[in-house]
Amino acid sequence: MKRYVSLIILVIFGSGIYYIFISDRNKPKINDKNFVLENTDNVTRISLEDRSRSKVVLTKKDNIWYVNDSFKVFEPQMELFLNTTISKIRVKGPVPKTAHETTIRKMVGKAIHVRIYEGEKMVRDYYVGEATPENNASYLHINGSKTPYLAHILGYNSILYPKFSVSASDWIDRTVFDYKPDQIVSISVNYTHEPHESFTLSRIDSTYNISPGTFTVNQVAAKSYFTLFSFKNFEGYAEYLTQEVKDSLKSSLPFVTIGVTLTDGTIKSLRLFQKKSGDGNTVYDKNGNPLVEDTERYFATFSGFPHLVTVQDYVFGKQLVKRSYWLE
Repeated sequence: MKRYVSLIILVIFGSGIYYIFISDRNKPKINDKNFVLENTDNVTRISLEDRSRSKVVLTKKDNIWYVNDSFKVFEPQMELFLNTTISKIRVKGPVPKTAHETTIRKMVGKAIHVRIYEGEKMVRDYYVGEATPENNASYLHINGSKTPYLAHILGYNSILYPKFSVSASDWIDRTVFDYKPDQIVSISVNYTHEPHESFTLSRIDSTYNISPGTFTVNQVAAKSYFTLFSFKNFEGYAEYLTQEVKDSLKSSLPFVTIGVTLTDGTIKSLRLFQKKSGDGNTVYDKNGNPLVEDTERYFATFSGFPHLVTVQDYVFGKQLVKRSYWLE
């Protein structure tokens, strides 16, 4: 009997050791320091999920971040998120005990569940709630803890909740063109309603030529033009339009098409549509209101991206030169 009792005690003791040291190995320990992750170099996956089950998973593969295993993440935004949000969260202190239950109830209704992984190991597991009434901190709650905290970004009274968006469109790479001059073989600009102003500027080694045309193009100007196609991004999504209007625009003739041919043979095209009204071209928003003509922006589509977006003339206006420009 003593032998059996000893065996049972040994099994219970062993189970306790397993529970403490093995089964919880992948669970972060609960303490007020467990929000910040100062070194984000080894982070491979971040899961963001709100209470309505809307979810975004950011995954790093070969040092490139992807949204939901489909589109690339906008790199500057990801760097900011890792290096000025994830690594800079600081706890101001716990929520007063008298407000614990109220705060947790609020976070049950609205909060973002944040799970951060290094490989398959989860290294952070917490909830990001809304801002305090004073807007000088946000509520954070470590998963499994009974104590909610007040936190902010180091050096700022920041509101954290918007930084943890669960909308994939907020993370998707907004790059349209991002090429160095030596990556480009030729650039074509085709005006639908002014075909005589269309042209193709090509490069062979360090010499630039234009077609159609028999004249010699200004080499300095042409070289400068090739430098305009780096870090050119779209502004936003045309979500204020109905799907019917967006589909109609995408199937219509563009105002202008810009095509960039790369040294590997790839062609990247941008199609721009003027945001104008009248003459049967009026575009309406989802509420049926006509959109006012906007000369500072265009609707656009581009290679490899299915959504209708908006781009600024401030960003792309210098690329919209005409053939007559090169004759001057």
